[in-house]
Amino acid sequence: MPLDIDGTAVLRAITNAPEIFKDVDKDLTEFAHKVVVKQLKAKGTTVDQIRSIYRVVGGENFGLIADSLPDGGKAILAKVDKHNPDLGAADTARLREHLVGLARGTIDAVAKQVGTQKASRTKQAAGRERKAKTPAKRAISAKAYEATWDGKNRDD
Repeated sequence: MPLDIDGTAVLRAITNAPEIFKDVDKDLTEFAHKVVVKQLKAKGTTVDQIRSIYRVVGGENFGLIADSLPDGGKAILAKVDKHNPDLGAADTARLREHLVGLARGTIDAVAKQVGTQKASRTKQAAGRERKAKTPAKRAISAKAYEATWDGKNRDD
């Protein structure tokens, strides 16, 4: 039978009485880190949610959590700032800076570039249209030409 407790209420009580739970302080730190990272990596997490997490946990704690990410937050950034062309070649330090900047609100996610894609689609459509208008050319070998025409008009 699984326990059905209000985890949030229990954690709130624990944090309100740290002197009682001083022997598990390290466990609480690890749990807090794990919960924040899991929420950052969650499928539906947005830039706004990352900014909310930043406000709740504080800038210093968020920075320490970002520093602990082995990939510099690349997976998180690939989800929330997927149109940023600079992130693909960035090193982990730059990725962490970008993640913290997004969370702090000093950097915005790059918007999808619709104008560039539209122009590309127009060029592709024009190319297809040109191909459709070009009549097909048939290649005929010299032997086939001689066999059918033999230098004379067959209607004669």
